Amino acid sequence: DQGLFSGLRYLNSTTELRFTGLYRFEPDWVMSVLLFDRGNPHLQVGKNVPLKESYCMFTAQDGTSCTIEDSRSDLRLVSHAARDSVLSYYAVHLLNRDGSSWGTLCHFDFVPRRVSPEVMQVLEAVRPAVQKAIWAGFNP
Repeated sequence: DQGLFSGLRYLNSTTELRFTGLYRFEPDWVMSVLLFDRGNPHLQVGKNVPLKESYCMFTAQDGTSCTIEDSRSDLRLVSHAARDSVLSYYAVHLLNRDGSSWGTLCHFDFVPRRVSPEVMQVLEAVRPAVQKAIWAGFNP
């Protein structure tokens, strides 16, 4: 009822990761729609990132969730552009009403973070509500 930004703030409080964001896929880009930053709680939008330089691309390719606890030891990321900056990332895939790919709901941080399975369960549990808000033309 208080908007998606308040929802991101709440989701962020359930984990140790610094950021919780909502990112939309555009051709060759991942666009920041909303971002809660524990270190700067007044910020509401992050940077847009080329798709190939994002971890969101893994979620887009697989159509499921993505977990990265320490990018520096993840073999998928040996030559990835974000490997030495975004060290942990957890995301669920968001869909448009027609079932096509919309983007991601994610937590991430600049330090490695091990996250309990409950954190991913929470993201999965709120995914339908976030998708409905997107479909309804959400209020940040």
